[in-house]
Amino acid sequence: MKMKKRRIFLTMVLLITVWPTGLLSAELEDLTYYLPQPSELQGWRIEGVPQKAEGEGLFELIHGGAEVYLRAGFKRAIIATYRNRAGKSIHLKIFEMVSPESARSVYSQKTGERGEEVSLGNGAMLQSCDLNFWKANFQVTLTGCDSGEEIVEGLLTMAGLVEGKIGTWDYAVRIDGILDFLDSDNRVITSIAVEIADTPETHARGLMGRYLSDNNQGMLFVFAGAEPRSFWMRNTPTSLDVIFVGEDRRVINIAKETTPMSDKSYRSLGPARFVVEVKAGFADRYGIQKGTSIRWR
Repeated sequence: MKMKKRRIFLTMVLLITVWPTGLLSAELEDLTYYLPQPSELQGWRIEGVPQKAEGEGLFELIHGGAEVYLRAGFKRAIIATYRNRAGKSIHLKIFEMVSPESARSVYSQKTGERGEEVSLGNGAMLQSCDLNFWKANFQVTLTGCDSGEEIVEGLLTMAGLVEGKIGTWDYAVRIDGILDFLDSDNRVITSIAVEIADTPETHARGLMGRYLSDNNQGMLFVFAGAEPRSFWMRNTPTSLDVIFVGEDRRVINIAKETTPMSDKSYRSLGPARFVVEVKAGFADRYGIQKGTSIRWR
């Protein structure tokens, strides 16, 4: 069946505040922000308490399919159930991924060529009582209890409200891969999208002249061998956490909250073959410390 495209025009969505470029959920501590509220909907209310998960906790939140999200680069999720006066329900799942590429990958795996294309986000598909879309680093799924007109209208309205609250992605770094931070049991603590610097030229340039607006992004420096390393912040406008990593891919030490635009030296406390630069506060937020290991793909 050839895809059809449905264009939706929702008066309610136009009333939502337009957030500036780069305002993503790393700056919004609670994904509850993205949930449509009863005051924004006509006749729908949230039933019970929304459920949340981070990292591998997703296995406990959804039944089947968690591996797809984790392989692509999953960060956290929130799920809420809405019910109207007639007792009909819509389940809303919002997944925050580490990058737009991760969100698009999951969206592609969840949708096929059969269905109606909808003008939402970067891509959206309505298939019977299921509506999937992705925007920036989010993949969103809405599932209704049937495919009737009332449910479809509810799906489109809620999807439009969620889309309106999602900011746009600021490509502070080129996305070369996904880097995982692992605990002592080799479990993923968190993941980020990274630009890889592996030449003398990219080592010297680093993040000069670029802002890291989000905790989902970083730069991975890869050197030919392990030796003591020293980094500075000349022409670098964002305060960073500089994570020095040894040949065994374990964290040696972290220079936290560096001073932007300074020539102060930040040194490794041992031979480092890899260095990860992330937004200041990242290490404390996710518990990254000496002995934490990394991997990338």
